[in-house]
Amino acid sequence: MKYKCPQCGNILDTAPRFCPFCGVEFAAPKKVDIQVVEEQPDPATVGVLPDQNSEGAAPEEPVEEDDGKIKPRTIVGFAFALLTLLPIVFAVLDVFMFGVTNLDLRCGLGIAASGLAFVFSIVTLAVTGKVSEVKHGKGFAITSLILGIILLLLSLLFMAVWILAFIFLKAGSLLEGFIGFDIAEYLRNFLLTGKFQ
Repeated sequence: MKYKCPQCGNILDTAPRFCPFCGVEFAAPKKVDIQVVEEQPDPATVGVLPDQNSEGAAPEEPVEEDDGKIKPRTIVGFAFALLTLLPIVFAVLDVFMFGVTNLDLRCGLGIAASGLAFVFSIVTLAVTGKVSEVKHGKGFAITSLILGIILLLLSLLFMAVWILAFIFLKAGSLLEGFIGFDIAEYLRNFLLTGKFQ
């Protein structure tokens, strides 16, 4: 539904309290002083400010200045994307911590690192927002979004791997009858020596 200002004739998408072009105050919504217009507005007149010398002309609204700087939100999103790499790397390196014999602790650390990476990747995606809204630093925003999505998927994958490793270490002997070998023993050997035996 379109509305036409009774003073300057500009077409408006909503029924505001004041006309943004000429400043005339519209009556309360119960009184019908605003004309409803169904036809498409003339592109030549929409958005054109009336002569500032005419009576009732509104003062110019402040325009948001473009200072050319990258918004803090873009920088924070990029920083969180880089920060997410740390727990992901730890979740991977935990597999290769040969010599550390407490496998429950290693599984717990792998799950915790993957969970932390998951949270950081969600924060990365939330803070970065839409690339279309970024004026400066689009490269940072795009990189943040791509890293955020990849690291989110990796964190879910590593979390599933570490949870399954923990379950197999605890219940692998029970599954021996179904799968034909003791998966817990194979997994234990791999985590302690790096070799399947």
